[in-house]
Amino acid sequence: MMLGTFAALTVALVVWRARVYAYVVALPGWVHAIGWLVIAAAMLFGFVADRQIGFHVRSFAPFFTPGERIQLQTGGVYGVVRHPIYASGIWCQIGIFLVTGYLAVAVACAVLGLGALWFTRQEERRLVELLDDPAAYERYRQEVPALLPFRWRRPPAR
Repeated sequence: MMLGTFAALTVALVVWRARVYAYVVALPGWVHAIGWLVIAAAMLFGFVADRQIGFHVRSFAPFFTPGERIQLQTGGVYGVVRHPIYASGIWCQIGIFLVTGYLAVAVACAVLGLGALWFTRQEERRLVELLDDPAAYERYRQEVPALLPFRWRRPPAR
């Protein structure tokens, strides 16, 4: 199903590429330079996160092995955001938009961000079941934001 969706989207982009890429925001050169820096930082951040979590967890093997437990990663890039691989994808797309100015890339970034919010909630729900100490994840969740390295704080209730 997912492969079919990607294939259909690819065909649609090829067929209607003139329309999809027709809308461009003219950005100054210094914004392009910032975009390249954002792309480089996002790729490095994602690479470090990928190496830090390891192949076993990255391949989702614990989700398919009955009774398997995993250790919660809270240091390194996982101390900046809880889902650094998804975050790096979002930041990479932001950088690509800053470099190209294509509105289609900005829309794709928004879709990726919304999808990542949904997917990370599902993943966290399953992840808690695999941890030795599920309460540790709740503490981690209170301290570390999900995708962006900052939090929007609600004012305290009166």
